[in-house]
Amino acid sequence: MCKQIKTLTVMIILMPIVSLAVGVKKCQDANGQWHYGNYVASECVSENVTELLEDGRSVDVRVVLPTNEELAAEQLKEEEVKNAKIREEERKRIDAQLLRKYESEQNLINIRDKKLAELQKKKSFNTVQLQTLVADMEKRTKPKNDLEEQELHELQQLIGRYERAVAQTDNTIERTIDEFDQLLSRFRLIAE
Repeated sequence: MCKQIKTLTVMIILMPIVSLAVGVKKCQDANGQWHYGNYVASECVSENVTELLEDGRSVDVRVVLPTNEELAAEQLKEEEVKNAKIREEERKRIDAQLLRKYESEQNLINIRDKKLAELQKKKSFNTVQLQTLVADMEKRTKPKNDLEEQELHELQQLIGRYERAVAQTDNTIERTIDEFDQLLSRFRLIAE
């Protein structure tokens, strides 16, 4: 009887304090331990939870855990937002670097034209060498001995190297034009 009076006294004392707290969550875990707080205690996520309202009423709250699919979708969304932010920061860094490096559109055009002129000069040199080697090849007759056979083979290999060099230079010229077109477009966009 004395124990019941003590328990009742404690409940009467605590009742006004608990009822004044707005949205206090109350739950009992699997071990019979009661938990109170603004949030549902992690020990109670699969148990019944009661929310104590401001006016003293209590409302049963059902704790619904997100599904694995919902958790995965939320995580994916967070990663996408994070990656978008990283890409935006990287874009800003690259844009700032572009503006510092070239300072003006005309500087960018001048650098492009200089690189293209160097590549064109290299291509012209390789083309002249290639034409000379092809002309030499056309003058040759069918090899009469092993030495001439070896020289012809080396000449063919040399012609192949110059053909590849000319083709590589053509590809480099195309890539350079594309890269500088993109740089110019981006420079014009960010310089405004």
